[in-house]
Amino acid sequence: MVALRIGAVLLALCLSAPSASIAATLQADLASPASASALLAVDCLNAGTGEPASLTVQVANLGRISGAFVSAQIRKGTSATNTTDPVDADGASSPAVFVNGGAGRYDVFVDKSGAGQESFEIVAQCWTGAGGTGAPAGTSLFSSQGGAVATGSVGGALLLGASLVAMVTASLRAPRRKLAG
Repeated sequence: MVALRIGAVLLALCLSAPSASIAATLQADLASPASASALLAVDCLNAGTGEPASLTVQVANLGRISGAFVSAQIRKGTSATNTTDPVDADGASSPAVFVNGGAGRYDVFVDKSGAGQESFEIVAQCWTGAGGTGAPAGTSLFSSQGGAVATGSVGGALLLGASLVAMVTASLRAPRRKLAG
């Protein structure tokens, strides 16, 4: 029974592995102080379409504060760029910007131009070509304080899951020894 539950959890984790064709999206709020910001992380990985070469990001201001702008900055190594959505709650995102940083972790900062709680949506997509071109690559977007962890390719995740289920099943079937006492 325990092995079956663990297997179901592992299968769910494998199926939620980063997708190569869908951009990663996150909606969140920035706190009230004008200096409030969010530090996010994006992992770009090869999910079967090729090695990542770049990351594109767009941010949308979802409202609450009239007149505040929401901005996003991408940084990897010494490369950085930013984009701003200057229209409050219009349903449109900022222009897409990119950093050509290859595979690995990118830092993404989101901030606002005024005091008051502000909602935003960020969309990130890794690409196999420079400048946000080529095929979509594996993209994981999460809070830098924790969250989703990229597992690599779906095939690798399934292999890892099957190995873990086999180990748990073997340990449950092993004979129990009585302790002398």
